[in-house]
Amino acid sequence: MPSATSKRVSDRILVKGNRMNTGNFNTGNFNTGNRNTGNRNTGNRNTGNWNTGDGNTGNWNTGYGNTGYFNTGNFNTGNRNTGNWNTGDGNTGYFNTGNFNTGNRNTGNWNTGDGNTGYFCENDGPVMFFDRPCNLTREQAANAIQYVDLPIGAEWVPSENMTDEEKAKNPNHVTIGGYLKKRDLPITEAFPLAWSKMDLDTKRRFLLLPNFDAAKFARITGVDVTKDADLFPTEPTESKVAESASPMFVEMGGKRYRLVPCETVE
Repeated sequence: MPSATSKRVSDRILVKGNRMNTGNFNTGNFNTGNRNTGNRNTGNRNTGNWNTGDGNTGNWNTGYGNTGYFNTGNFNTGNRNTGNWNTGDGNTGYFNTGNFNTGNRNTGNWNTGDGNTGYFCENDGPVMFFDRPCNLTREQAANAIQYVDLPIGAEWVPSENMTDEEKAKNPNHVTIGGYLKKRDLPITEAFPLAWSKMDLDTKRRFLLLPNFDAAKFARITGVDVTKDADLFPTEPTESKVAESASPMFVEMGGKRYRLVPCETVE
């Protein structure tokens, strides 16, 4: 009959062998959920330790898609960010780039407010389109810009959809059920792909943005609207040009074009 000492040793070995994971395809110890790698993760597809949520990479993250340490929120990159889509350290809010910003869409360090670029700014920065200020509020500006589904970032590829080469480079897919595929296209290559799938009205709404500048738009997005014959015919016809008491024009490539109003603009 085994002694109490040998029974305790046997129990510890059993616990270690089972790793005390709850869920499926976990690698590590004390994970709860599915396809976690590391220790004491709660959720799905976390990599690291003590993460809570889904798709976190690092340690002590809470939320979704965070990379780093002690992030709270979603899709933060860095450390100790609170909010969403922050890049840097110690940011509170949304879409901040830098460190210790409080507010939204700040670039730099120690800014309080929204839309600031620089350091230790308290007031909201102006709304800029194409490097020039406009009279839109931030909410109006956000609503004016169309959502673009760019083929960038990362996507989850299940094992059954992986190529042999992808499986060889990512052997851990057997355990976690797939891998996170990075799509490294630059904006100037990704945006034209998205642009080619847009309908005409969606394209026109971009050109109705304040201070629209075709040259800057092309440099930033890789899309030269002057070469889109459907969007800007060089010889407007009656069917293309709507009657308007105050027609809108845009200068591009040394030529002047009249914009065709989009009836679906809200």
